[in-house]
Amino acid sequence: MVRVSGPEAVRVGGTVFRCHPGIGKRVRHVEFGNILDIDGVPVDTGLAWFLKGPASYTGEDTVEITPHGSDLILNRLLQAAVASGAAVAKPGEFTRRAFLNGRIDLIQAEAVVDLIQAGGRLDLENSYGRACGRLSRIVREMMAGTVAALAAIEAGLDFSEEGDVDPSANATVSLNLRELAERARRLSDTFEGSRRRHQGHLVALVGRPNVGKSTLLNALLGEERAIVTDIPGTTRDLVQGQAVWSGESIRLVDTAGLRSGGGPIEREGMRRTREVVDEADFIVAVLDGSRPWERDDEMIVRLLKDQCGAAAVNKQDLGVCIDLAKLQRRGVRATQVSGLTEAGLDELKDEICTHLRRPDLVEGVGLSRRRHFDLMGVVENRTREAADLLAAASPLSECSAPGLQEALGALGELLGEGTEDAVLDHIFAEFCIGK
Repeated sequence: MVRVSGPEAVRVGGTVFRCHPGIGKRVRHVEFGNILDIDGVPVDTGLAWFLKGPASYTGEDTVEITPHGSDLILNRLLQAAVASGAAVAKPGEFTRRAFLNGRIDLIQAEAVVDLIQAGGRLDLENSYGRACGRLSRIVREMMAGTVAALAAIEAGLDFSEEGDVDPSANATVSLNLRELAERARRLSDTFEGSRRRHQGHLVALVGRPNVGKSTLLNALLGEERAIVTDIPGTTRDLVQGQAVWSGESIRLVDTAGLRSGGGPIEREGMRRTREVVDEADFIVAVLDGSRPWERDDEMIVRLLKDQCGAAAVNKQDLGVCIDLAKLQRRGVRATQVSGLTEAGLDELKDEICTHLRRPDLVEGVGLSRRRHFDLMGVVENRTREAADLLAAASPLSECSAPGLQEALGALGELLGEGTEDAVLDHIFAEFCIGK
């Protein structure tokens, strides 16, 4: 599909698409016609429609043309449009115009790219909620609360000059500000979980060499991502793949085997493994169930002591020789699996998904962008500081006003009010062309 937006959209659209009546004569009506190249020669048939601004995505007159799915036809259509005076859109330009024309705010604009990049069903629902304006509504309600507090402070200062001060005014405004700070805190608390959900929860497969981690990785992903051999220590770097389980996006990483000793290359692989373990949302301690308990198995299981994880007792198709009671005594959850036959994999996936950290969303939405998290932190800190100042002052103190003005500015910046062009350039650079 080729989209043309702006005051010349109908003229350009009429040059590259011929129909009867001509494009632009009927609003929101699908027209069938011929697609013309730069010389005015028909090269395809297709559909087109005209959207009258401001009731369009960008808020401008817009013509959208849909040819058959051919890159050659699309390129010739684009060449004809450019020759007629159009310019090739920059990444995110249509959404940027929608923002600048007041069709959406900046939170909603950012949610468009989050929708495109959503890794799983639950992340998609969160992104869609922001795109529909759920987070924007919360921010506007917080702005209204902050403005009300500033107005109360101003009114209190006026009354104090006349000697008519309501002694309960401080307490009421302070309580309202603490509620605002608490709402900001709850939103900030959703950030880490929402960000992890958007990027994909990191699940690390760790174990000593030759316990079947690579075979297990391939089986869990349903594709051959890792090289599998009988030679211990084959995996010396990180191998990862992406999957979606129960609506959650999962980044599954096969790590280098952990064991005592090893050469310089193997030790470097083990160092990288430990870095992944520190970052992981969930650790799967892979044990070779077909062999007796070994000393290095103890080292692997100890990784689960301070982090969320479980054991996968692999190679059950060869028979179970490992002492499972050792895991039970250590309070380790264990699932018997076979990376070769894929037995027990559904149980292992359920175990992982059940214990992943999920964000406690606020009214159906969470923060997944650092920009939102940082600004919401400003709101929380300034409203809490203002509440403390008011609680300690009598009558209402003007000392709390500057902090509240800063909080109000941060809330406005969330919505895109007064945002500098450099910030907008950075945000919309994430978009692909055509959005």
